[in-house]
Amino acid sequence: MSKVIAIAVDHPRRMFAAEDEATGFCGVFLVASGPVIEPGDILDGDSSASGECRFLHARGACEAKALSGPISRPKAVMLVNEFSGDWTGF
Repeated sequence: MSKVIAIAVDHPRRMFAAEDEATGFCGVFLVASGPVIEPGDILDGDSSASGECRFLHARGACEAKALSGPISRPKAVMLVNEFSGDWTGF
């Protein structure tokens, strides 16, 4: 597993984009269970994963489904923004 950072979040849909600190690759994920993800949260996981995946968070494990990846940071933020008119990211 590698360290990834949440770069954009859509709370109502429990969706987030995460960027791998080492590679810069990003992915967009839909949270199935676990803690609320906030922009800037550091997670242990694989941002280029496909299908079902797990991220370890300081507040517990997050089970998620990969929606897209590996993709660029602008594309990941754009995808989260497309699904929501009101998003939080940096």
